[in-house]
Order: sequence, then structure tokens, then C-alpha cells
Amino acid sequence: MIRECLATILAVAAVAHGAFNCPNKDGQYEDVKQCDKYYDCLDGVPTEKLCPDGLVFDPLNRKVNKCDHVFNVDCGDRLELQPPQPTKKCPRRNGFFAHPEPSVCNVFYNCIDGEAIEITCTTGLHFDEYSGTCVWPDSAGREGCGVVDKKLKDGFECPKESQLDSRGMAIDHPKFAHPDDCQKFYVCLNGVTPREQGCSDGTVYNEEQQRCDAPENVPGWYFEQVISKSVEINIIRINTGGGEKKGVMSYEYIRRRVPLIFMLLFLTLNKIEGQFRCPESKGFFPDLEQCDLYYSCVDGKPEEKLCKDGLVFRDDNPKKELCDIPANVPCGDRTLLQEPQSSKGCPRANGYFKHEDPTACDRFVNCIDGIPQIMPCPPGLIYEDKMSSCVWPADASRLCENVKRDVLDDGFVCPDGDVAGPLGRVLPHPTYPHPEDCAKFYICKNGVVPQKGQCDSGTVYNEESFRCTEPENRGLLQTEELSQKIYTVPIYYHTLLQNSREQFKSNNIIRTMSRSRSTIRLALLLAVLSSSVKATTLFGAPPCPDPYGVHAYAHPEDCNSFFLCTNGTLTLEHCENGLLFDGHGAVHNHCNYYWAVNCGHRKHDLTPLSSPGCEFQFGLYPDSDTCSTTYIKCVHGQPLQEHCDAGLAYDPKTHTCVWPDQLLPYCNPEAIVGFKCPHKVPARSAAAKFWPFPRFPVPGDCGRLITCVEGHPRLLTCGDGKLFDSVSLSCLEPEELPHCANS
Repeated sequence: MIRECLATILAVAAVAHGAFNCPNKDGQYEDVKQCDKYYDCLDGVPTEKLCPDGLVFDPLNRKVNKCDHVFNVDCGDRLELQPPQPTKKCPRRNGFFAHPEPSVCNVFYNCIDGEAIEITCTTGLHFDEYSGTCVWPDSAGREGCGVVDKKLKDGFECPKESQLDSRGMAIDHPKFAHPDDCQKFYVCLNGVTPREQGCSDGTVYNEEQQRCDAPENVPGWYFEQVISKSVEINIIRINTGGGEKKGVMSYEYIRRRVPLIFMLLFLTLNKIEGQFRCPESKGFFPDLEQCDLYYSCVDGKPEEKLCKDGLVFRDDNPKKELCDIPANVPCGDRTLLQEPQSSKGCPRANGYFKHEDPTACDRFVNCIDGIPQIMPCPPGLIYEDKMSSCVWPADASRLCENVKRDVLDDGFVCPDGDVAGPLGRVLPHPTYPHPEDCAKFYICKNGVVPQKGQCDSGTVYNEESFRCTEPENRGLLQTEELSQKIYTVPIYYHTLLQNSREQFKSNNIIRTMSRSRSTIRLALLLAVLSSSVKATTLFGAPPCPDPYGVHAYAHPEDCNSFFLCTNGTLTLEHCENGLLFDGHGAVHNHCNYYWAVNCGHRKHDLTPLSSPGCEFQFGLYPDSDTCSTTYIKCVHGQPLQEHCDAGLAYDPKTHTCVWPDQLLPYCNPEAIVGFKCPHKVPARSAAAKFWPFPRFPVPGDCGRLITCVEGHPRLLTCGDGKLFDSVSLSCLEPEELPHCANS
């Protein structure tokens, strides 16, 4: 004890004199003064390192990369930082920063290596630089927000009186009709900040419904627009009030001058005996009955097309081929749809849908080509199915008073209320002690999402400092608390064929181990058992089906074990820590990661044998708490950094690399792919041919292309040995693209 204290004192003294003395154990250790400086100790030799500018070192982080955002780390007395490396919009190269204009509180910048990505908070929220998220204005406590926006240029100001809905509840963000333009309206954020909004083409603002609607559904609009026009439609003769015109009325004239009902009548007259006739020689036109069916007209010849399942055709612009979610398209009488291509979790292949759990109001399912992705709403919002978006509870059609909370498998739920750290500041990601194991703890991400934490070997969780420390440094921990703990290890004993005729049985061998030596002794015990099993012949086990080859079979009771036949020799094998067996997948010795194995009724033991950076000896873990294109692969307790394929990001929930747009808002696809999808492309461009999934070349790379899905970029390859042509935006054979240097 005295020797250890002396070592600590000497280490502090050494740092004070400009040198750092490594403890006995290799690892990464924080500097005592500078929060973004740390030391990497290997064989007792320290290497001074700095986190990327804007990030700080977190000694509690068990991952290989311990540098994290400032709002995720409690620096304590380590108040110094490296000199900033600012860019145009980034005070430091990495981090989340407020808009430079003090009155703009709902916009912030996500800076990644000096590149700024502008992000707007959900309506009504303000950016809080301390927590790095958008929060309620009273929680952010920022002054002067929106002062310049109390009155619009046309003189509109938000009324002082509160607006009530049909239930008598105050509307958080009331809307008001524009006095002169039926397509425009005003919205008052939080009832005080005015914003002018506009409806999409083909729709007008419905003051009664407080939303954009089809013109025929808005009282008064129809006659105001048409009463002055004496319009009589006839296939042969048209009276426009300015003289007669013979022939078919121009579709563009109808779209601009005549309400929607006349446009539909015009299309009806041109669809004879089921054969669609193009209103104009070129353009995209809707089917009269089916909302996801449309026609592409070229030289007056129609080609029938169908939107992807779950999407419908937007008919507001005949020059634009676009399928969108139903919430954005007023289909009107076009009520028919194609047969749904449903899959597990997706009522249709594409679109946004309610979570199957009715209590999970703050989440929804984003389906892309039949693959579901659970997405969270921003804090305080709930999902509204009719609008396919997250809204304030007062604007939703359902009541969700008791939103379901995340619960771990041991029953832990993040408590309500804030937790103050050692310096009295509220912790954005508070930690809590485990009720039974001093070496374990819980982390509540953003105060609501629970995760399990594990201290490094030889350390315990300190409730006072909210970190893992040496046992002697734990405030109330006494030596007696390091008492012996009982571990139950399931072991299936067996007998030699010549010594026994009993059936294969199971038993429990109870070993009492000191907590400080549990990892070593448990590993030794499993090693001895494994070696003893391999040398015996098992009675009552299934026989080897073939005298040649290698065959593996599940144990009938134990998911940690399996039978292995090697050229007719039967042995009982045990999976490594973190792995289980079900005959599918083979990470190591025929065993697969525990989260990918279906044990059914078979028992399993998932007691972790942790090492620095690895909860289990075998496993996959995120490389950081932020969106990352790398992850940690643990092999025999050694953490190895692995890289996702280019353009992909690691998903901790599925333990796989996925498209970054499947991890919104956790990931920023534009930052990962390095490309921002345009809102529209030129009508006659090559990219427009592939709308709504336009393609774009990767400069200097013939092997890859970028496609946009729901406005987010994805990096793809052609496959089959083909290369991408930047002119036609098609995948061609290499001999057709001799100019490609990387063919």
C-alpha cells in the first residue's frame, strides 16, 4: 500500500517536472493538467500524445480510441487544452459549435477535421453547447435568441393570444393563413417567432385543417380562382375568354390556369378505352386511378412506370420524375396502389412506419428496400404516422403519456433527474454503480439510453469520482468487501467407454474464487477441462456420421459446448469466452458471436472475461461513442481496429457496417461519403435518368459511384468486374473504358 502510494506521488512529481512515469500496467493515462493530452505506456516507456483538436481524453473509456467530445468527458481539474486550430466556421477542428450569430440559437455546426456541417434543430429547440445537443430553450439558457425575427418583412407578427386546438389545448407552434397568397402561410415557433412557409406545387393552405391540402378541399378557393374564367373544355374547341382555340388544350396551360379538378377531367378525356394518351409530347404524368403509377412520355408515346413499393408519384411538375412518401403527395381520388411487398418490420418495402410497439411513440421504422431500421425521434417528440415525421405531442393524433423506456436484460432503467459530477456540473452521460459487482457500472447515454460498463481488471467503480479506480481509492470500499465470490461454472462430465455405461449427465462444479483472481482461475479451470475432454471418448453422445471429414453438432443442453467429429474421432469442445454454438457461423473453432446465436432451450454462460478494450475475449465493439467507420474486433482478448468498407459506418446494434443514412441522426452520410446530394438535377442530364436514385461519379475513381437514396449519398461499386462510366453513369466492361487508370 505504501509502495503504491509512493509510486503515485512520484508519478505526479515527475509530471510536474515535465516527465511522466508509467505505472506497472501498460495502457493510456491522462495528463494531470491538460485534458486533451495523454500518455501511451508500453513496457514502462511513455509516449506523449494529443487528441485531435477539439476532442479530449477520457480515462473511463474502455475503447482503444479514448478521445471523445468535450461534453462526453468530465475533465475535472484538467482544464488546459492545446492551442485551437480554427477554420472558417469551426473554432476547433472537431466538435459541435453554436452559430456565430448570437440570435441564431437553433442552428449549430458539426465540425469534422475542420469541415463544418450546418445542422438545424427540431422546431422549437435551441442548441446547447455544453451537452452538444438540441434542448428546450429554458434548458439551454441562451440569451438574445431570435430577437431579430419577431417581425417579418411584410409586417406579420405573431398574435399575443394563445391559439387552441380542438381539444382546448394550447398549440405550441400555431399557423396562420397568408392574406394575399393561398400557397403561403405563417408558423409561429413557440407562439412568438414568425416564419413564412409555402405549400408545394398543386396544393394550397387549408386554414381549417392547418395544413397544405388539395385545392378542391379548401372552401372558397375554387370559385375565387375560376369565377372570372369562362372555361369550357372540349376536345375540339376551347373558349378561353380570349377567342377560340382549336385542338387539345395545353397541359401546361391547364396546370397553371385551371384548378386540379379540370386537369383530372382533361386527362380523363385523353385516356380512351384504357389506353393512356400523352397530354404533351414529353413529360411525366400521373395515372388517374393509381397513385404509384405514372407515364413517361417521349415524342408523344407513353411508357408505363411504377414507383418503388411504398412511394407514390408526385404530379406537381410534369418535367420532374419523382416518387415520394405518401405524406408529401395529395393523391386525391387516385386511391389505388400496387400490391404491398411486405417484410418483417416493413408493411411496405419503402417508407416510414409506426413502431410495432404502441408504447414506443418516440421511435419509428425507416424501411429501405424492405430492410427496417429503427430510428429515434429528437428528444421530446413523438412519431405521427399521418405526417410520416416526428411532431410535438400536442400536434399528434395519439396520446403517449407513458413512453416506453429502454430496459437492460438485468432490469436496469436510467433514473429520472440530473446527476451532478464532482465539480457540481450536470453530467450529460451519468454513470451508476452495479448493485452486486463493484467492477461493473451503468452508463446512461444522454441520460436515457442505458448501457453496461466494465472496469479494467484490478479496478473498481468509484461512486464519488464516477470512474474506475484502484480499490484503495474507492471512498467506502474496505478490504473486507473484497471477500470471496461464488462463481458457478456449468461443466458436463463424461466417462470413458470402458469404465462406465451411464448416460451423459450434467452437473455444476462450484468454485469459490477471490474476485481479484477470478479471471485467471476461471480461465485456468476452463483450460484444464477443455484439455481433459479432448482425450476421452464420450458415451451417450451422437455417433460420428462419417469416418472422414470434420462435423460439428450442438450439445443438447449447453450452448457453450458442442460435439466435434474429426475423421471419426468424437470430442467435446467448448466455445471461447463471448462465443456460443448453434451450427451457423464460425468466428473461431466452429463457434459464433453470442448475439448471433439462437440457443433455444439450451443453457449458456456469458460471464465476461474482460481485458483492456474487450468486454469478452471474442467480440465486436464500437471504436468510439460517435459515428465511426472503424470498429474493434477482439480476438483472444486483444483489441484490433478494423475498417468498414469505404462509405459504410459501424452499427453497434447489428454489429455490422451499414449505410450511414441507416444510422440517422447518429451518423452524417455527407461527411462519411464526402458528397452532398442535390435537391434536384437538370431534367435532361444523365443523372436524371436514374431519378429518384440519381447517380454521380467519384472523381478519379472508375471503380465506384455515388447514388442518392432519400437525399442521402451512398458509395457503391459496379461489381462483376465492371467499371463506372462518368459520362453515361452506367457500369460497363473494362475494355469499353480504356481511359480508366485503375481498371
